[in-house]
Amino acid sequence: MMEDISEIKGYHAHVYFEPGETREKAERLMALAEAHLTETTVGGWNDEGRGPHPAANFFVSFMCDQYPNVVPWLSLNRDGLSVLVHPMTAVGSFQICGLDGRSIGYPSR
Repeated sequence: MMEDISEIKGYHAHVYFEPGETREKAERLMALAEAHLTETTVGGWNDEGRGPHPAANFFVSFMCDQYPNVVPWLSLNRDGLSVLVHPMTAVGSFQICGLDGRSIGYPSR
């Protein structure tokens, strides 16, 4: 069954890091995202995997119209960190995390 893209309400980008190795990179990227991606919500810091996410991460939440700004910005500024971008639908973002996502960089774990 084909899904209707009108069900996509926005996106989450999860930036993965290793607490003992790349936490400082993630902290810098989070601060830069907060400063430069002003039409997004940045937060959800987790020092360990949580829910469907296998590793420590923070997220950037954004509306569909911001995709062409946010995803290229993360691609260029991720400083080697892995990023998973997935749509949020009326069904709920957790049900589709990892199933309909797009990785930037190497997947974490």
